[in-house]
Amino acid sequence: MASEEGVIEEVKRLRVELSEKLHELEERIRRLEDMVSPSKLIAINWRIAHVEAFAHRILSLSKNTLASVPEIERDLRDYFSDLGDLAKLIEKEIGSVDWSLIRSCTLVVIRAARTAGLPFRTIASIAVEKLGGLAVEAIDENAVKEVYGFVDWDYWRSLAAKLKKP
Repeated sequence: MASEEGVIEEVKRLRVELSEKLHELEERIRRLEDMVSPSKLIAINWRIAHVEAFAHRILSLSKNTLASVPEIERDLRDYFSDLGDLAKLIEKEIGSVDWSLIRSCTLVVIRAARTAGLPFRTIASIAVEKLGGLAVEAIDENAVKEVYGFVDWDYWRSLAAKLKKP
């Protein structure tokens, strides 16, 4: 009889422990479902498409001989502003930003600006104005070196170092 009572007590203890673990797993599943809700993914995809479209608009403008420098600069401001909004949305909804995705869009913009004859310092100042310290993450220094050369690469590296300092 004593052994039966011991078994019953052990079963009760295991049931409570199993119930707690099950509750913990249900809570984790609920948090994961909230994190990847379809509406959040749609909002992020929309922002990505918008930023990508801006990058290609700037690319098209850069090849158009009738486009003006102020028009391209305005679109650069809009691009970097939207890019900042995208980064903040991804950070909020997902928890971390895949900067390689953002850098690939920014590379298109850097090439377009170079084609349009804009100096890199104009791009850098607009990026820093609109993104603040996130500009360091959004602009790949190797892209600057590839598209604009060593002088602007060195300028960007020194500016990025200043932005990274707390």
